[in-house]
Amino acid sequence: MRAEVVHVTPSDHQGNAKWHWRYLRPVEERTSVGNRCKYAMKRKLSALKGLRVLVVEDSWHVARELKSVLEQMGMDVAKPAAILADAERLIAENSFDLAVMDINLKGEMTYDLIDRLHDRGVRVVVVTGYPELSGSIGKASAILQKPVRGNELLETLGTVMRGPPQA
Repeated sequence: MRAEVVHVTPSDHQGNAKWHWRYLRPVEERTSVGNRCKYAMKRKLSALKGLRVLVVEDSWHVARELKSVLEQMGMDVAKPAAILADAERLIAENSFDLAVMDINLKGEMTYDLIDRLHDRGVRVVVVTGYPELSGSIGKASAILQKPVRGNELLETLGTVMRGPPQA
């Protein structure tokens, strides 16, 4: 089955920021360009398969959907952490290859956690709603602005994991 990555769109009848994440859906094969895309998508997905991932996100519906999408890509995702204490506990109990995390967890900033994960060799992708960040996140492998499109997330994760190991 061929898959296409679909973007994330905000929606709610009252104007609240609720995210509906739809990523992988079957598409028809049409052209040779489509076939090249098919193989590129398979390569990206296979490079991510089996990675141990930590999701740190305080919005339960975003965290749940991120976990679901990453698992569909073949990654092994721990239960998402909504607060720093939960993230610290998961890091103490497990080893991770990759972390996808927000900067602000209900008022707790994750800058120190990003540094600690980097120092342990974990690649960190920050997904944030902030247009500009006040703290230092120089050790993050990538920064994505919310709302994040599915193909942008997939491309970024593939690039981060194909890059050289972190020092």
